[in-house]
Amino acid sequence: MRHEIASTVGATAGVTAEVAQDPTLPRVQKQCSCGENEAVFFQSQQRTADTGMALYYVCCGCGKVTHTT
Repeated sequence: MRHEIASTVGATAGVTAEVAQDPTLPRVQKQCSCGENEAVFFQSQQRTADTGMALYYVCCGCGKVTHTT
């Protein structure tokens, strides 16, 4: 028997809306489409030479994840 699982891993894999409730993460004023203007942010954990630094922002209101490269 063979069981294949196919999935697509996006740029925000592993980031959940609950991250916005983490009191240890720094906060910034960043407008979201939901109307909230506060987000937490953190640096990408990718450690490859061809990947530049990326900052991830998670809205404290709706949990939407955005990032910069």
